[in-house]
Amino acid sequence: GLGRVACWLNGCCYGKACSLDSGFAFRLPSQIFAFLAEFAIMGALLALERAREANPKSQSKKLTALFRKPGAVFVVWLALHGGSRLAMEAMR
Repeated sequence: GLGRVACWLNGCCYGKACSLDSGFAFRLPSQIFAFLAEFAIMGALLALERAREANPKSQSKKLTALFRKPGAVFVVWLALHGGSRLAMEAMR
């Protein structure tokens, strides 16, 4: 996420050109969207990790049991990060 803030400050990696009906044209700040997406992913992963540690012995729900396996948070990160990168590249 911080790398995308550096892209925004440097002025590179902008998205597609857009224009409004009023004739105003601009480029999508895809670096800012990427930073916000990574920040949201970090929040989701921290919430998942906190839920895992809240009651480590509870195996009552199958979904909770699934996320207790080693590497589960990493797999969730791979899925979320990959999806956000696909969305960002579609905007660029």
